[in-house]
Amino acid sequence: MPWPATARVRAAPRSAVSRGKPRWAVTESPGDPVRTYSDREIVDELFPATPEHLRPRQRRFRLEGAAEGRVLVVDRAGNARLCLVPVPPSGDPSHRLCCDLCGHTAARFEMTLLRSEVPGSAGRRWRYLTACLDPRSCDARRRNDDVVEQLLAG
Repeated sequence: MPWPATARVRAAPRSAVSRGKPRWAVTESPGDPVRTYSDREIVDELFPATPEHLRPRQRRFRLEGAAEGRVLVVDRAGNARLCLVPVPPSGDPSHRLCCDLCGHTAARFEMTLLRSEVPGSAGRRWRYLTACLDPRSCDARRRNDDVVEQLLAG
């Protein structure tokens, strides 16, 4: 049975949770308080056996597209922390690549090779990674900031 268009999700009382009922319930009355759930809470509730490395975590950085195919790594305050510059493509276009940021696998024409300067190297050392062409989609698929933190660490 599909949910009505006006359905709202509300938290169930703690006593209902202890009796084995789900922590959420569907209601149609507009006066009830509506509670939103984080990605992690949904995964914990519906898939409790999910390994820790697959559970969504709070992210400190987001990816934004910039001019000429550049990708900016922006922190929560809106400061650009890192600029990833595209590298001209070469090689067999029929190969598939895996995005280092989100883990998505796609054809070469849907991916790009990016490089970033190692902090403190004055342009003498670079780090290379593959990434999705669309930074917004890539950012939505990322589970954590591990790769970004490695790039910023130098």
